[in-house]
Amino acid sequence: LRERQFIEGDLDVLCATSAFGMGVDKPDVRLVVHLFVPESLEDYSQAIGRAGRDGQRSVTVLLLTPKDLATARQHAEAMPERETIESVYAQPQAFVGMDDNQVQLILAYQHLGFAAEQVWQQLRDRQTESVAGFSAMVAFIDDQRCHRSVWLRHFDSPGVEHDAMWCCGPVTAQVVAAMDSHGSPAMNTSRQITNWRAVFRHIFNVDGQVGE
Repeated sequence: LRERQFIEGDLDVLCATSAFGMGVDKPDVRLVVHLFVPESLEDYSQAIGRAGRDGQRSVTVLLLTPKDLATARQHAEAMPERETIESVYAQPQAFVGMDDNQVQLILAYQHLGFAAEQVWQQLRDRQTESVAGFSAMVAFIDDQRCHRSVWLRHFDSPGVEHDAMWCCGPVTAQVVAAMDSHGSPAMNTSRQITNWRAVFRHIFNVDGQVGE
């Protein structure tokens, strides 16, 4: 229901999980905001591809804290110990119904007929891919020069000339003003925008304060 309302223009803002957001196919999405660290640049590219499908200027934003990066790193590096895999395989019935994602994953592999050593190899390969994806995202986030160049290099694509304001830095008042000139609601020029909270109050047309 909410997705249909958003697609048809009855809702201006839609909050969604990553999986739900990937299904949104609306040509005039002007803003995509992430409040978490995408698992990889591939995932991030798919998500930001929701914006600007009509060819008009659009903005994508990552709002993160050091704690978010630490949590994402832990998630990327998470992997069951070999001893855990062997214990589950030795007595699977003792682990049925246990509220532990790693244990349930091991049981799923066992149910599909994988041997314990195969599970260990599969999960180790998955961990390697996850860590590589996280490392690429960190390199993208931390780069202080040109985000587009980092993104293109990751996909082995050549760099292109571009307006740095539209890819290489924060969503500033100048970016918002430029968006206003391309069809978004008119900016109140009597109000000076000086920080990200003010920028988002303007984008979402919210007069109240945005909390820490």
